[in-house]
Amino acid sequence: IWVGLGVDELFVGSAQLLKIRHAISKLDSGLCRDLFEEIRHLGTAGEINRRCVSFAKEHYPELFI
Repeated sequence: IWVGLGVDELFVGSAQLLKIRHAISKLDSGLCRDLFEEIRHLGTAGEINRRCVSFAKEHYPELFI
């Protein structure tokens, strides 16, 4: 979602840095923007969470290994 919003800098703890860097390098900013446009119209946090997980598993299954 952050990438879809155009965020290009994140601060994370050193223990998570490599994992987060790897995950972000796999993202397509256009797809992330499309996801943001879709989820901003959803009504609950649960709906947003389910759609984000579904999207990630569909487009980036390697991140769930």
